Amino acid sequence: MDNGDALLRRVKSSHLVLLLALSEHGSLRRAAEATGTTQPAATRLLHDLEGTIGHALFERHPKGLRPTAFGEAMIRHARSVRAELGRTVGEIAALASGYAGTLRVGAIPSAVPILVARTIAVLKRRHPRLRISVEVATSNHLTAALAEGRLDLVLGRVLDAEAGSAFVVHATVDEGLVVCCRRDHSLRLAGERASWAELSRWPWIVLPEGSPMRQILSSAFRGGGAHEPDDITETASFLMVVSLLSQSEAISLLPRDVLCSPFGRPTIDALPVDLHPSMGPYTALTRKDRDSEASIALFIEALNRILQERASADA
Repeated sequence: MDNGDALLRRVKSSHLVLLLALSEHGSLRRAAEATGTTQPAATRLLHDLEGTIGHALFERHPKGLRPTAFGEAMIRHARSVRAELGRTVGEIAALASGYAGTLRVGAIPSAVPILVARTIAVLKRRHPRLRISVEVATSNHLTAALAEGRLDLVLGRVLDAEAGSAFVVHATVDEGLVVCCRRDHSLRLAGERASWAELSRWPWIVLPEGSPMRQILSSAFRGGGAHEPDDITETASFLMVVSLLSQSEAISLLPRDVLCSPFGRPTIDALPVDLHPSMGPYTALTRKDRDSEASIALFIEALNRILQERASADA
């Protein structure tokens, strides 16, 4: 295969558009329709690209085309190019509107109510013309978006060690967990530590199965010699958890930052329990090829200031 400069001259935007359409539709016919061309033209374009790369990019299967390992690599880079072009369009629009730049932040839900909110508040006071967008999702979704260039910075966990090699860690955030209930819950008013056997007899609001906090909660029940409760309500929304806790006898496991947020402690509080469950830290991540950008540096500076203030308050 050619080196990068030669490849840049030979790979056309129409090649990348076709790659993205094939990855989404899985057939030449549907990809051709999506890109506004004919199937024979799309076939010639694909063969031209495969000739440039020197490898087959797709395999034929009964249900259509499936990308090879080489195809997966090219699709991943095509998505990155599309994301970079989208960012360029956003930056041009922001500059034309008088903004000082853009920053796309991704965050796991527990980081949002205090850490992300405070960091953005500090940043916007100093740089009001910086346009910031925030996407809230799970770590696996956020790190994939970061790798593809759809996000500039992520606060989350790297679940794939191999993928993590492409990122730079700028800060580490400890995430404490607390068992929570309504402030006037009878268990809390009793003033004693609740056992996990006792907790299992109450209704619980839990995160969906497969989530790290759900797994930690299951381990806590097993470690306390108790079965998981039969009466559960599942939701991925911490706002929904807090709302349900405040209006019922239910109990939940929450990050401490959610409890301490403006929508948490006014109506709910921590419940003393035996054997507090714990969760590993999450990190502030950027791509290695993007960590020196000015807007990212400004966010990291504000984030570190917030973390230092919190550490001083906890000392």
